[in-house]
Amino acid sequence: MEPSATIFSKKLKRKGKEIEYTFFDVGSRFRCKCPFSKVHEYFEELNKNFKIHHEVDDNILKLYGDSERLVKKLVIFCSLCQCVKSKSVLRRSKGVIAELSYFEDTFWFSKILDNFERGGYWSVCRVVSSFRKLYRLDK
Repeated sequence: MEPSATIFSKKLKRKGKEIEYTFFDVGSRFRCKCPFSKVHEYFEELNKNFKIHHEVDDNILKLYGDSERLVKKLVIFCSLCQCVKSKSVLRRSKGVIAELSYFEDTFWFSKILDNFERGGYWSVCRVVSSFRKLYRLDK
């Protein structure tokens, strides 16, 4: 059976440092600076409600079935991880992301992907900044 989504991790050298990137194959390829361990941990937390069949192989997470909404939530979370340093903001954001409706998931997911394709890392951080302000994660 073919997986509906694949999430994997790679370590790449940037400016002499080794950085772990998480890649999402979602039509186009989205990449963010987020450790795979955080992604997998949040996936396990979200999957309690979604109950998506999955396989974990080293640093590859294969999802089977209707995983579209779960992947959108993971992309939003990973974008926050790469642009936010505060652990308390990340903790609060997990609850906010889990409670987002289908339309909110789709909106933020599409904004993040559009900005990533247009401007890369910094454009994604602009979207994350808007997300943080709208849902009052900084307070």
